[in-house]
Amino acid sequence: MNDQNDDFDPEQLRAAQERARQARVAAGTMLSDDAPPAPLRRVSTMADVLRDAAAIAKLPPPPAPTCRACGQELTRENTAGAKRAGMCAACEVDEVRARRRANAPRLLADAEEFAWASFDAPELARRVKPVEAIAKARAAILAPLVMFRGEGAAGKTSLACAALRARYVETGDVPYFVSASSLAIARARHKLGEGDPEEVKRALNADILLIDDLGFESPPPSAVRDVDLVIDYRHRRARPLWVTTSLEFGKIRERYGENVARRLQEDGRAVIIRCGKGAPKP
Repeated sequence: MNDQNDDFDPEQLRAAQERARQARVAAGTMLSDDAPPAPLRRVSTMADVLRDAAAIAKLPPPPAPTCRACGQELTRENTAGAKRAGMCAACEVDEVRARRRANAPRLLADAEEFAWASFDAPELARRVKPVEAIAKARAAILAPLVMFRGEGAAGKTSLACAALRARYVETGDVPYFVSASSLAIARARHKLGEGDPEEVKRALNADILLIDDLGFESPPPSAVRDVDLVIDYRHRRARPLWVTTSLEFGKIRERYGENVARRLQEDGRAVIIRCGKGAPKP
């Protein structure tokens, strides 16, 4: 049988007795605050418990805890969902976003030429036209299916990379960037009998995938059409997929078939962001 005093904490008792002593000093039952406290002892009678409880009840309550970031009082409402002690939920989110923002430039290692791309970069407005495309991309960072369409050098890949970084800051989704050309030939460069190529595995399982320059790749040298496979796989599992392309949906249907075209349209739910002066109409 467990002893009923197993949870006894001498330090808690010492603190309680000291608070009781302060209360008795304040009530005039001790000569002065300089008077030595009575020898610390363990409460052993109900009279002691009631006397000390009454004395402690007269003391002012301890100050309410405050957020170490913003200084506001912590309440059940403003700490709901927070995982770190001493911080309100809003400040915790701000701190997480700040860490992600600092890490964002290191994302997209497979697209080093776009390491600069972010919505804060002045270069983005110089490369992407029309300017309305930037605002639309900023509003679509949480969308599961986005197509950046336009002719070559229209800034669509720069804009897509900027939007991916903004999504990472907001959600923590780590993106994977792969060109359609690399994805199409990955299996031909991969050793037989060793499963799927690394590019394919990462494309299948990434938090969010960007396939760059869809339609620019040559026909795959192997029988497996990995671009089609990846698009279908991610659609069936509702995993976010973004694409840059110069193709209209009609051309996508001719090249990849009805199944892929439907996957990329999502019955009209796909967000289409047009870049460049000659951006094709849907």
